Amino acid sequence: MHVEVFGTKEEAMRREAAIKRLTRAKKQLLLAEEIPERYRGL
Repeated sequence: MHVEVFGTKEEAMRREAAIKRLTRAKKQLLLAEEIPERYRGL
């Protein structure tokens, strides 16, 4: 799961659309930056 906080609904929707346009590999990198090493692969 990926969580970000925005000031407005419009900002959040803009970011969601940007994330949906990312490649699968880039989405995985985004998530990997947030998950502590000890939890990866569980």
